[in-house]
Amino acid sequence: MRQVFLYWVFPYAVLESSFYVFVYLPRKKRLQKHPQCSSTRPSTALFVKCSQRLSGAPNYPLGWFSSHDLKHENVVECILWALFSCGPEDAQESWNDEIEIYVKKIVGLVDLITCVRLYAIGFGHYSPSIFGRVFPPRFLTLFSKPSITEHISYWYRPHKSLNKDPVVLSMIGLYPYVPFLKELIRTNPDMGILLIELIPITMHITSNAIPPQLEMLDALYTTMNSLGMSRAVLASHSYGTVIAAHSITKPLITGQLLIDPVCLLLHLPNVAYNFLYCVPRRANEWQLWYFASQDPDIAYTLSQCFFWADNILWKDDLVPKVAVILLGDDQIIPASAVQMYLTGEEEVKDRWLLEVLYYPGLDHATVFDTKEQRRGMIRVLDKFMSRSLIR
Repeated sequence: MRQVFLYWVFPYAVLESSFYVFVYLPRKKRLQKHPQCSSTRPSTALFVKCSQRLSGAPNYPLGWFSSHDLKHENVVECILWALFSCGPEDAQESWNDEIEIYVKKIVGLVDLITCVRLYAIGFGHYSPSIFGRVFPPRFLTLFSKPSITEHISYWYRPHKSLNKDPVVLSMIGLYPYVPFLKELIRTNPDMGILLIELIPITMHITSNAIPPQLEMLDALYTTMNSLGMSRAVLASHSYGTVIAAHSITKPLITGQLLIDPVCLLLHLPNVAYNFLYCVPRRANEWQLWYFASQDPDIAYTLSQCFFWADNILWKDDLVPKVAVILLGDDQIIPASAVQMYLTGEEEVKDRWLLEVLYYPGLDHATVFDTKEQRRGMIRVLDKFMSRSLIR
């Protein structure tokens, strides 16, 4: 047996190992290297031609990406692959200005598509005269109806239901929430929706900061009254839950859905540290650091306009008809600590007396990514909107 091993098995093992080290690995490395880029690139002409032929692609450019959570670096990588025939590691510094022009055009196209999709499901846009005070310019405001207040712009879908309350949404931007809005409207076709825009935290440069607490609440209630909304359910996400902290005791708000709430256990350092000071290591942390923490208006809002003593929420403040969405791997808020604080239980359950939906393994804002994950939020809002519930 030993002779068989020495004469047959051992030489074969040496041969296989040699092939792996001296042939397979070098060949694998060589095959991964991209061919030399073409010296003549019709980049600009090709980009313009492609951008003019996007009919039949309402979700562009999402089809090019495995995730609907589109990031700046994803768009850059796609442009490098399509127009420059290389990856980020082979990109030349002299291309940066040209690439940024393409990225801005794609982002503008995404904004346009988002607006068109909102108009298509019954929304109208209302805005103060801020066209010249926001960069990149929001050409949409040239066609918007005037806002009743100078502090906020908003989208509004008229309320027609006689047995359900309308919904006020305080979110971050627009694009990630369009599928959620479409499903919500599909569930309740006659429901009215007021979607508040917080421009200083949507990666726009603006001369107006988020107004102080009293001015913000006055702007919200003035807007609701101007639209004939005497009562509504408030759904808020991330920084938008600051509005919830200010308005949670007001009788005008009949129910609340808090998603990724930054206001609970705000006396702990997690939110401020994770957003402003945490050294990024993982990909999602680099994304937050580069595209949010380093944005000048977002950084200014958090460091100069955010007063935790005014914005903090306690369990005692969460009166009946409040539900909280927590994501187990949230990189901003201490989700497990908040879950323990609200429920007093270590074991994760689907529902508590105070309704808490806990999603292990999901990061901040990713609950909006799939239809299955959005189902819980739709169910809660549908229940809270019903006027037949005992209040």
